[in-house]
Amino acid sequence: MLLGDGHANVLLGGSGNDYILGRGRDDYLGGLGGDSLAGDQGNDYLLGGHGSDRIIAGAGDDTARGGPGNDIIANGDDLFIDFDGYDVFSGGVGDDDLSGGVGDDSLLGGQDDDHLLGERGDDALDGGAGANDLCDGGEGLDTAEGCEQLIAVP
Repeated sequence: MLLGDGHANVLLGGSGNDYILGRGRDDYLGGLGGDSLAGDQGNDYLLGGHGSDRIIAGAGDDTARGGPGNDIIANGDDLFIDFDGYDVFSGGVGDDDLSGGVGDDSLLGGQDDDHLLGERGDDALDGGAGANDLCDGGEGLDTAEGCEQLIAVP
């Protein structure tokens, strides 16, 4: 377990399954393995790395990237991006930007105004309870609901 000290830290996991908990404006780098990263109230950067990772972004304006593998990323007024694998993103309260990347993804915007981008793969997009959600499935056979604005790919 890696634990931040309330200052701006760089918390670097190793090749195993790491649990990283920050306490401030931190950078989390999970490394190899199935990592669990838990943000706090600062504006954090969270990178799961290779493996199936679980990332809870926390309060603040965070950027979370799962990396290659099947990842679960949740929370806050955040920007979520992933590149490979099947991913489940849940934005929660606040304006969210969710980008699924390559693979089949489930993106749930939650409350407030969200931008969901499925990219390649067969994606499920749900804008949630917001009043002005924009959903773009990208390439693939996608489903969308709760989206006030929908961009279709020809």
